[in-house]
Amino acid sequence: MLIDFSVENSLSLKDEVTFSMISTNVKNSKKVKLHKHFDDLYILPTAVIYGFNASGKSNLIRSIENLKNQIVYSKITDLSLLDVDIFKFNPYRLDDHYTNKPTKYQIRIAIGKFIYDYQVVLDHNSIILEKLLLIDENYDFVELIKRDLDSMEFDYDIDKEIIIKMMGSDKDKKLSVGSLSIFDERVNIFTSWIENDLIILSNSNSKENLKKTIEYLLEKDELFYNKISRMLSDISYTNISRIVAEKIDSTLQRNDINESIKRRLYDELIENNFINKKSNIESNSKYTINTYKIGFDTDGNEKDVVFNLYEESEGTIKIYSLYAFIFDALNKGKTLIVDEMTSFIHPLISKYIIELFQNPIENINGQLITTTHTTDLLEIDSLRKDEIYITDKNFNETRLYSLADIIDVSQNENFRSAYLSGKYGGINSLRRDDHGE
Repeated sequence: MLIDFSVENSLSLKDEVTFSMISTNVKNSKKVKLHKHFDDLYILPTAVIYGFNASGKSNLIRSIENLKNQIVYSKITDLSLLDVDIFKFNPYRLDDHYTNKPTKYQIRIAIGKFIYDYQVVLDHNSIILEKLLLIDENYDFVELIKRDLDSMEFDYDIDKEIIIKMMGSDKDKKLSVGSLSIFDERVNIFTSWIENDLIILSNSNSKENLKKTIEYLLEKDELFYNKISRMLSDISYTNISRIVAEKIDSTLQRNDINESIKRRLYDELIENNFINKKSNIESNSKYTINTYKIGFDTDGNEKDVVFNLYEESEGTIKIYSLYAFIFDALNKGKTLIVDEMTSFIHPLISKYIIELFQNPIENINGQLITTTHTTDLLEIDSLRKDEIYITDKNFNETRLYSLADIIDVSQNENFRSAYLSGKYGGINSLRRDDHGE
């Protein structure tokens, strides 16, 4: 689970800000499932980040993603094979004092009986500092990695020259954590969590996201199928008889699919190189999702009527795109970060998804973090004060804070009205100049 993330001098995040999932002692707060870690650490299952356009919400997510990518790709010896620039230094650019100042990241996560505390400092040219601590329930710690410009030390008994060699020619701009993870299982647990259990969806409505749902449907995962069917039923998709992942080429042969939808599916095959324009559709073509709904024939008898996913609304498509990741977070204890999860989705459905994470029966150890402009969630008793974050701009510098950080906020007040009135910040003053004749 994510405990907290701090960043300094990254994109619009100038001075250090900390995004924390640690529960505060909020009186009269909404009852939600808290993840207990150690005897005195309670971690929130959800957090929602509000703020005006260009206030820095997405930059916070991009900063987390930048750190994740550098950790994940540090396992690869020769990054030139990927033809990707993994080393990201994106300082605050509106103050010359910061363009050459280092960027600092710190992430703390809870895994099993331990806390991992990972810190990175980097500039244009190199990794200045890298440190990984393993902390037990008594808050005793082991320094697994300690690196600066002049030295590199590991708790694992290994010749550091081996690690340096594995880091390759770009070792000055490459984290050591990936190479060490091959030898030290404690480090491997950390990097594996970052790679597999920290899910970041920067484009929550992407076609790519559908692949995960299609994968589960093809595997015929019974728990997944039952859970998605139940959710769709709960949010009033009541006439669905079955949901099937079917090959696009099979769907194109159907007479009951609209021709405009067929053209869209065919174009998608071409776009994704699943088909040669001069030949027939290949047997290993891409899959699509078809939903069978209960209809009636002319005699009043029930029959299945097929609807391709692209015949559904944008909101329905998004629900299908997101659900596999929601399922993984709830049932496998992953941390899901979604930029603008609530766009195209009705506020009551967004509330339903959030409450799945707040429900101790539905949620094992999962977390959901999302940015949003859907202020209805503030009014329908979905969130506690410490689950609501605000991004605000001060001379183009992003500030970040939760409602629990504001002294005069009562859990019983109308969060939506107070937010829209500007009480919490995060609202720009709209100005319309008078261009009279």
